[in-house]
Amino acid sequence: MELKYSFMPFVSEAQRRKCFLEMHRAHEKGEVAKWDCYKFAKSPKRSPKRTSAKKRSSPQKVFVGPRGGKYKLVKNKKVYL
Repeated sequence: MELKYSFMPFVSEAQRRKCFLEMHRAHEKGEVAKWDCYKFAKSPKRSPKRTSAKKRSSPQKVFVGPRGGKYKLVKNKKVYL
């Protein structure tokens, strides 16, 4: 009997570890594993999709207050350093 499933690379390290753990447990019980983790590990990985592009802003100017405190203006609010 041949297993049919879609090929998808691992998304995270935890997902990869769990697959190999489940495969090992099935092997210890004498069963056939549901997934072939080695095939998944070798399949080409997809790059994560960017949800939004972050704009690089120019370095913000550092201001010095009347008592010597340094701050930047972020959305018209003082953020002290």
